Amino acid sequence: MVIMVSKEFGQYLKKIRIQKGGRGHWSLRSVASRSGVSDSYLSQIENGKISSPSFDVLKKLSESLKHPYLDLLNKAGYLPEKLPPELEMMKILTDEVIEILNDPLAMKAASMTHRVKKSSEPVMAQILEQISNMDPERITALLKVLK
Repeated sequence: MVIMVSKEFGQYLKKIRIQKGGRGHWSLRSVASRSGVSDSYLSQIENGKISSPSFDVLKKLSESLKHPYLDLLNKAGYLPEKLPPELEMMKILTDEVIEILNDPLAMKAASMTHRVKKSSEPVMAQILEQISNMDPERITALLKVLK
């Protein structure tokens, strides 16, 4: 297990906070307001005075900073250096979801896909209803044609 000394984790967290804000980095108060973790507590973490924030605090920070929770758990020393395959896959998927959430174009595409799906649901329901009323031999014949 890789355990960062508290000062290293605090510096890592500060780096994330500053990077997330772009030109005008997010202040401690801004992150505190987003996360529900007090700015004084955040300051103590960043300055290495708090050695291991709780899972709850890390989860809140992960959500407010849009940073993978598993990464914060790992950097805070709660996870082994090498993650089991299922956790590694979850981390990869989490990273991808966060990347999509931070990409306005991807979010617009997702919204459009959701709208298309919603508008096609009544049509799909009608098709499924018609199929359920069909003779099994006719369904088999249609499936052969579609293949």
